[in-house]
Amino acid sequence: EARSDQSITHWRHCRLPEGIRAVLFAASHEELQRNDKSVEKITKIETDTLRARYDAWVDQVGLTSVYLDGPKREHLLTALQSANNTYAARTIETFADFVLSIAEGIITKGLPLQKAIDNALPSLKLPRYSGYFDRIPEKKRNSAKEWDK
Repeated sequence: EARSDQSITHWRHCRLPEGIRAVLFAASHEELQRNDKSVEKITKIETDTLRARYDAWVDQVGLTSVYLDGPKREHLLTALQSANNTYAARTIETFADFVLSIAEGIITKGLPLQKAIDNALPSLKLPRYSGYFDRIPEKKRNSAKEWDK
């Protein structure tokens, strides 16, 4: 895994090292316009596809089994799905801020999962602690309908 600030054109013409089969770009609309010919054959991944990769989001923010056991991880995945399904996170940037805020609440502040999610609501332009997620019964925390409320 590597990160680079090289242009799309650079990577399009660059020979990839042995064992590397793909390069993932996060390019702005302006960069795509500037490099139109260079990117015309590049497969685009829609933001909805990226947003739905809940496991990857949780892994990338460092919410490992040290912080979340199996059931809690499933509860978080359901909460993220709900944020997507209800359009509470209108953009991928907002969704990323929400996930990062949850991780910060758990890892840095030591909040339990439901409190961390409630605490992260301002990243969705919602009032902090307005979700009352700690009131969702344990057995219903895998239900997106409960988180949608």
